[in-house]
Order: sequence, then C-alpha cells, then structure tokens
Amino acid sequence: MKKSLMILGLLASCVAIGPASGADWVVGNVSPTSGPLAASGNDLRAGAQLAFNTVNNKGGIAGRKLRLVAEDNADQAAQSVTKARELIAKEHPIAFLATGDSAGSEALVREKVFVQAGIPLVGAKTGALAAALSGQPEVFLTRATYADELAAILKHCSVSGMKRLAFIYQNDSFGKDALAAAQKLAGPAGVEIVVSASYEPAVESVIQPVQTDKAVKTVLAVPHQAVIFAATTPATADFVQVYNPARGAFGVRFALSSSESPLVVQRAGIAPSRGLVIAQVVPSVRNESKPVIRKLIADLRAGGAEIEDVNPSPSFVEGYIAAQVLIEGLRRAGASADPAKLTQALQGLRNFDLGGYQVSFDSNSRSGSNFVELAVISSTGEAIR
Repeated sequence: MKKSLMILGLLASCVAIGPASGADWVVGNVSPTSGPLAASGNDLRAGAQLAFNTVNNKGGIAGRKLRLVAEDNADQAAQSVTKARELIAKEHPIAFLATGDSAGSEALVREKVFVQAGIPLVGAKTGALAAALSGQPEVFLTRATYADELAAILKHCSVSGMKRLAFIYQNDSFGKDALAAAQKLAGPAGVEIVVSASYEPAVESVIQPVQTDKAVKTVLAVPHQAVIFAATTPATADFVQVYNPARGAFGVRFALSSSESPLVVQRAGIAPSRGLVIAQVVPSVRNESKPVIRKLIADLRAGGAEIEDVNPSPSFVEGYIAAQVLIEGLRRAGASADPAKLTQALQGLRNFDLGGYQVSFDSNSRSGSNFVELAVISSTGEAIR
C-alpha cells in the first residue's frame, strides 16, 4: 500500500497536456499507463519525477523548474508516435525523457520523430540495436543494449558449461532484434542457439495460453541446458509457470531486462519465479555501495518515504538515472538552453559519473552505458546478485 501511495504521489506531479508557466522547462514523455506494461511505465515516470522534484525543490535549473508532461501510449507503438507528435505541437518541450516500452521507443526512432522536431530524446527504455545504431544525433540512450545483456548471459552460460541454449522471443521488432543479436554473439561466446520459438505480443495483460504452451513445447523438443526469454514482464511471468520440471523443462532460465523481477514475482508467484536469472541494466536498489543509489534513497526520504516502503523496480531506477542525465545536460546548456543547445551539451557528455554508473556518448553509438549485471530471483522473491 505504501508503495502504491508513493508512486501515485509522484505520478500526480506529472501533468497532462495543458498550459505551462513560461519559466518551466517542459519535458515530454510517452509511456504506457494502461495496458499490459502499465506498471513498468508508471515506475519509469515516477523515477524520473523523483529526480525532477528534488531539483525543483531546490529552485530548479537556472531558476527554471522542470515540468514532466506525460501521455499514455497504452502499450501501442503507433500511439507512441501519434502522442509524441501531438505533445510536441502543443507543448514545445525542450526534450523527451524515458519513453517507456521497447516497441514504442523503437517506433519513435524509426519514424525519426525527434530528428524531424529537432528535440533530444533522453533515456528511451529500449536496448534495441536499431535505436543504438540509428545515427540520430537527437537520440541519447542511457542504458545498455540488449546485445550487451545477451553478451553477459552467453558468457555466464559458457563458463558454467551450458553450451546448448533455447530462445523464446516476442514476435515483433524487439524480439527479433534480440534473437538476431543472440545468434550473432553465440559462436564467439562458445555456445549455440539450438532452438527458438516465438509468441505474439499480448493485446491485454495475458498472452493466450495456447501460445505459451506451443512455444514451450517447441523448445522442449530439442535438448538444451538453458533458455533465454526475450519477452515482456507479463509474458515472462506466464512462461516461468509453464516451463517447469513437471513438463520436463530443466534448463536454467534467463530473461532480458525487459522483464521486471518484482513484477514477475508478483504475477507468477515466488515458487515458479525462483531461480530465474534476469539481466539488469541499472544497479540494484539494494546496492548502496553505488553513490547513485544512495542519492536515490536520500531523495525518497526527502519526499517522506523509505526504500522499504517503495522497493523501487529497475524501471523506477532507470527513469531516475535518465532524468539525472537530462538534468546534467540542462545545467551544461545554461539558462538560455533550447533543444539545439541541450543536444550539443548532451553530446559532450564523456565518462559522466552519476555515482557508480557512467554515461558517455559518441558519434558511433547512441547508447551511453554498457552496465549489465545478472541477478537471480531468490527463495524470498528478491533479485540478488
């Protein structure tokens, strides 16, 4: 209950399209607040808003406060493009921040929404190489790519003696991008993708059981030692309940960061989720050795909450980190910042250390971080390193 109230309080700080104060820096956001990925989208925005609130309570940047204007894409990629263009036309934001869900973020890049508007996008929630290698100077990803995550997973499998791998992926640009990366990286890592199976994206929060069963049956037909899920949180939660010893499934289970460990456990339960290894592209909120996490906790406390009350998800941390990068860009751009000056300032970030999490941009890749760590869901339901 406390977490729900805290998240709702932060989301209440976000506003829908409407008139802005001339002194505000308007920052746009399009992410799912309804549909199967609503929890992830809400956490992403709440993390960003926590960072904004902290800055605003100290007077803003150059005397101007940050105002996050958020629109719901209902987890529909086409809606991401439509809503973003509407928001740009009505609000004239200085930047977009933390666009939630991979498919929607990829659509925004593919349609060159921010190139056409001349507005920077900071912290899109995607690890797709199509976005990272887009060459679009307005795109600034603040997280590792899915290829980085897969490299870490495949290396772990190789050194652990798991050479034959199965791969279950969502049948869209996100899943296909991940499968292609896995197939490319497998050989050099000394492993082999021996079987793959796909499922169709969910229209609602539950994919059709027949799809889950079919995908699992396909991979179980070929002997393997581990399986990788390139899937959303709801889908991974459904798969861990079906891919189990009762059906002859004994492979070690891995998932990309597109699956949120707390939400998988919430949906599937602790017992089916136990042992699932998830790639995480931001530090764990339990890792207080990282100064960026200590700062996040301090900001929560300043807002009247403890870490135990909120238990922030990886998406919450990802939104918070993306906001910190945008804030630094605005500081460097100065009081007269506009989208062009902000883009230039962000491009100048080299080895920017947020506190145990470095971000650096160059002309070859729009991905500013390669941070990946693997965490396993324990018998208590927590993801531990």
